[in-house]
Amino acid sequence: MPIKVNLIDNDRGVEILASGLVTGKDLIAAQQEIYAPDKLSRQRYHIIDKSMCTEYDVTASDIQKISRLDYKAAQVNNTIIMAIIESKNLEFSLSELWQAYVESFVYKSQSFSSRADAERWIQSQLS
Repeated sequence: MPIKVNLIDNDRGVEILASGLVTGKDLIAAQQEIYAPDKLSRQRYHIIDKSMCTEYDVTASDIQKISRLDYKAAQVNNTIIMAIIESKNLEFSLSELWQAYVESFVYKSQSFSSRADAERWIQSQLS
């Protein structure tokens, strides 16, 4: 499976691990799992780790669908911090497109080239 979702930090955090070929369908399915009503209210941050991705088959339409799911989730919990760890093999453009869609309702998001940098940023934002 190209995307694995783990609850971490006593369910305050969500770790999304993406690897290999990732499709828009995969991303949308992961978002639906993450935003299940019984999980959403406890979430404080997401670590979206795309560092192991080698290929994306994701369209602008897929990104728009994902941003609509994020919008619905923000109606329930609008304080989730999102750190995105980018693949060294792929461009940042999909994350930038997503950030453009969600900038008005996602509390905070930032892209990083390493997990350590993402975790430091999350801790500084949670403090």
